[in-house]
Amino acid sequence: IQPLDLTGLDDQKSGNELESPKTSTWRHHITIPKPFKMCEREERTLQRNRKSSSMQHLLADRETSGSEITGTRPASQFRAKPIPAHVYLPLYEHLVEQQAERREAIRAHRKEMLKATEKPFKFTIREQQKKERGELVDKAEAHRRSLSLRRRNSSVDQRKSTKDRCRDTMDLPDHLYENRMERIHEDHLLREVKRQLRAQRLLQSASLPAGMEERERRAAKRRADRANREKKRGLDPDLELQQRAAKPFRAKPAPDFKTIHWKTDQSLRRIWQPPPDPTRPKPFNLLTSKRSRSATDKQDKSTFTGSESADATTDRKQRSSSKKPAPKSGDFRRSLAEIPSPAKAYSSMLRENHVRQSMEKARLEAKKAEEAEQERRAKQAEVSRLMRSSACYLGDQVVSPKQLVAAVTENRKRMLIKEDSARQAEYQRELEEMRKRVASRPLLITRQSQVIARQRAENQFANTLRQAGLDPQEVITNVCDVSGIKDIGQSATGQSYEGEPVKP
Repeated sequence: IQPLDLTGLDDQKSGNELESPKTSTWRHHITIPKPFKMCEREERTLQRNRKSSSMQHLLADRETSGSEITGTRPASQFRAKPIPAHVYLPLYEHLVEQQAERREAIRAHRKEMLKATEKPFKFTIREQQKKERGELVDKAEAHRRSLSLRRRNSSVDQRKSTKDRCRDTMDLPDHLYENRMERIHEDHLLREVKRQLRAQRLLQSASLPAGMEERERRAAKRRADRANREKKRGLDPDLELQQRAAKPFRAKPAPDFKTIHWKTDQSLRRIWQPPPDPTRPKPFNLLTSKRSRSATDKQDKSTFTGSESADATTDRKQRSSSKKPAPKSGDFRRSLAEIPSPAKAYSSMLRENHVRQSMEKARLEAKKAEEAEQERRAKQAEVSRLMRSSACYLGDQVVSPKQLVAAVTENRKRMLIKEDSARQAEYQRELEEMRKRVASRPLLITRQSQVIARQRAENQFANTLRQAGLDPQEVITNVCDVSGIKDIGQSATGQSYEGEPVKP
């Protein structure tokens, strides 16, 4: 940026001031901006780009040497912001292509799986493949046996040359000719033997619990002591055991449980005693009203002045010092009767009212239920009386109402059983038809394969006709006109043998 020359403006202004005597208060204010660091850097970058590569390397070396000499770097440098992350994301078209490729790969994999699970139309191909594999195995085994016999018969001196030995085919491995089932049976037998040996070893190394082992030891000691005692008495313990085993088993008779129960009941009745009298609390009096009256008397006495006479004071002292006579039972009852009952709280009044209303409601409900029961019983009695008095006809016979109801009920049961059996038979027939239809109907993938094969054949036929210069539709129309067949063009509409369109 070139500096602005203002000398001409100053000369013009001075000339104007000389010509005009009036002075102006307004002055020109011009701001000269300093160049930014970024502008200078961009300008240097443009100049560097215009220069050749050798000149750029030379300038770079000069700058590095100057910076090393001075050893001073600017305190603050401009740093550009990092590139946003969304710049590195793939484009939408690339994502769509990846999704399409993934869908195609998944569709191809599923198609291969369905082809693998598809039931073949005929088993002759598979049987033929098995037969060919068996023949190959037999040929390989015969070849191996012939080679081994030839090697065994040939002497050591009559060896082939290196070139001839290289020409010989390598023998097939032995594991291809072994019998897998025999090996599986041998492995199973070996596992069973190992399991039995391990169980016997564990049984021999096992021990009884402490209490059971001590009990077994004591029982063995008792048996030995008994045998020693019998030997001292001249008895043979083995013979005793044989005689005991030879004795027939005699079962003890079953106890009479009724007699045992009666005896137990009688013994309990003999030892039965009536329970003791229950405890009864003694009546007591809290004397709450007297305590309140004494408190009020004391308060009244405190309000009085001390102007009582001396005689009254002495009389009070004498009365207080004298013993009070013991109250009689009648006086005690009168004092209890004179005690006023405490005032009821509002909550207790509400509670009593609620209890009274609930009891009244329960009494009314019980009365209504009793009246309804009586009315029901009266109606039932009237109906039973009418049924007993009236005569019913079953066909041409006169029967009682009870017999008529039983006959109608039995007839209704027979009808229901017959309808149920008919329904079950119909259900079984429909179920059997459905099973036959499902069993005879080919798989969906098989039908789809047939439709695809038919469409491919039709397309190939149409392409062949087009290559020959004929119109397929015209050929089909001519054939229909000649033979009079109406259903020959049905396949061109994309329908299956069952008459339902199948989507490829």
